[in-house]
Amino acid sequence: SLYFTLYFFVQNVSVMNVVTVGKLLSQLILVYLRHQFIGDKLLIISHSYIGCNYMSYPVQIQSAKSLKLTANTTVFNQGDDCDQYVIVTSGSIKVFSRSFMGKEVVLYHISAGQMCVLTTSCLLANKSYPAQAITESDVELKIISKQQFDRYMNESTDFRAFVFSSFSERLSHLILLIEQLNLTSVEQRLSQYLLRASQSELTINTTHQAVATEIGSAREVVSRHLKELERKNVLTLGRTKITIVDVDSLTNMATFSHVL
Repeated sequence: SLYFTLYFFVQNVSVMNVVTVGKLLSQLILVYLRHQFIGDKLLIISHSYIGCNYMSYPVQIQSAKSLKLTANTTVFNQGDDCDQYVIVTSGSIKVFSRSFMGKEVVLYHISAGQMCVLTTSCLLANKSYPAQAITESDVELKIISKQQFDRYMNESTDFRAFVFSSFSERLSHLILLIEQLNLTSVEQRLSQYLLRASQSELTINTTHQAVATEIGSAREVVSRHLKELERKNVLTLGRTKITIVDVDSLTNMATFSHVL
C-alpha cells in the first residue's frame, strides 16, 4: 500500500537524495489521491485544506482534542520525540532549523488548515524532530496521539487522504525552498521575501537577523544587500524597520533569477 511505501521511503531516505525521493514521493501521493476508488466511484481529493471550513476536516480531526498556545511558544524542539499529529486551525507557526554553529534557516510556516510535514515524516518513521517550531501568533491546534494516528491511517480513507494530500503539498513547498536556496541569488530571495512580507503595506517591522533567518542567509550578507538597495533608492532602512520605496524595481529583482 502507499502507506507502507511512504513509511519505507521516510525510513530509508538519505540527506543526499531527499529532493529526488521527495519529488517522486509527492507525485506518488497525488496519483494515489486522484485515483482512489470507493465502490464504483472515483474519489477526487482537493490538494489543499488551507482556509477550509472547520466542518470540511475529516471527522477524526473535528473530534480531536483542541489546544491553544500563545505567541512565541515553543511547539517542539530539535531532538524531541514526535508523539502526536498536529493540525493548525488558527494562527501561524514557524518551523526552522539550526546548525551546530547556531545559524538558523526558516523551512516553512504553518497556517490555518495546514499540517507540519516534518511531524508527518517523524510519525511515519518513528524519528525525533530534526527542527524546531515556535508560534508566531496565538494559535489553536487539533492534537491526535501517535496511537490514534496509526489507527486512523489504517482504518479511515478520509483521514488517510487528508494526511497524504496535506503532506504532498507541504513537501512540495519544502522541495521548492531547497531548490531556491541552491539556485537563486540572495538578492532574489531577499526581494521575494520583502514583497511577500510587506503585502499591501510598504513598511516591514523586522530586523536584519530575522530577514536572514527567513531567506537562509547570514545577517552580514543581508545587511550588505539591504544597504545596496537603499543606495539604489529601492527602499529605506530604519531601526527594526524596512520601507519599500520602489515596488517595481523590487519586483524585477524578485522575478529574474541569478544563480549563486
